[in-house]
Amino acid sequence: MDNKVKKIVIVEDESLVAEELKSMLLSLKYQVEGIFSTGEELINFLKSNIPDIILMDVKIKGDIDGIKTADMIMHLNIPVLFMTAYCDEETLHRAKLTEPYGYIFKPFTERELFTNIEIALYKNKMEKQLENSERWISAILNSIGDAIIATDSKGFIKFMNPTAEKLTGWKQDESKGKKMNTLFQIIEDKESVKTKVVSAVENIELSDNLTLISRNGDKIKIHENATPIKDGSGNIIGIVLVFHEVKKRK
Repeated sequence: MDNKVKKIVIVEDESLVAEELKSMLLSLKYQVEGIFSTGEELINFLKSNIPDIILMDVKIKGDIDGIKTADMIMHLNIPVLFMTAYCDEETLHRAKLTEPYGYIFKPFTERELFTNIEIALYKNKMEKQLENSERWISAILNSIGDAIIATDSKGFIKFMNPTAEKLTGWKQDESKGKKMNTLFQIIEDKESVKTKVVSAVENIELSDNLTLISRNGDKIKIHENATPIKDGSGNIIGIVLVFHEVKKRK
């Protein structure tokens, strides 16, 4: 369990409201790193400080409001919890675009504040763990000698590792969003088996007698496995293809 005291920054241009909020946070055992009345002040502070969460009023002084400020610091991946007395549709729409971790309406109780902060911190923690897991998986897949291509349920490419790029002649960046059959074409003798791959329901190991037609027209003998990706209900949400050049493996 993480017992570290969380560092919080307040962005609120009403000094009395800011002091009351600070008092609430201190009573909840948080550490208040600073109180700022403008987005410019916050951005300058963040150049050398990274708090655990930012409590941001939507309407603040200065040339940029709270929503614009949140948009400008999105790249820092610091969770932002908006505080506001405004709930009009336009404000809510603008706020959603900055992907905030919460939206709490004034006036709020100490308990409401605590609940929203803890949910935002937990969500941020889970997202960071997921990002780290994705980095590990990406590093592993990119280092594997076999070629790997992953598609969604409709056959659109989501991922290619460097080996797949080399064999197919396509780069991952240019292949994303393209149908797998448009750039991964294989033949078995005279019969195309590409439809078998896309509609795979279970793990299918195809024969060694396959030929991949690369982007530049080269014909490469390959061996291939096709495995469906399923969600918790057993529905197919994608396909993973793993293949290698036969002559090299032999």
